[in-house]
Amino acid sequence: RKACNTCNKVDSFFKKHAIKPPKFRDAQKNRIAPDDALRMIREHSKLVATKGRNVIRMEITQDNPSDVEIKDAVVGPSGWLRAPSLIVGDRFIVGFEENMYKEEFGIQRETTRSV
Repeated sequence: RKACNTCNKVDSFFKKHAIKPPKFRDAQKNRIAPDDALRMIREHSKLVATKGRNVIRMEITQDNPSDVEIKDAVVGPSGWLRAPSLIVGDRFIVGFEENMYKEEFGIQRETTRSV
């Protein structure tokens, strides 16, 4: 979504790191209801989501989190699946936090050194 600040951050991240972005659908036009999101997420082994400044990680197949826990992590105030949401391999990723994306896309973090 062009008006989505977080989506724009994801686009910038992909460009900066020369990553081909996954196919997407416009969440503004094709909203995903919580129960549909839950079904999609349960088809994957891992959920990684941001909520505020926190990163939430759930091992779907191992830990079997409750429907309420999953929906709480991915449904926004609008009542729909939050954007941006990506499917990458066996992972369902919701939201954006740069270090989380670096980890999920195998990009080493830059280290700073004191002089």
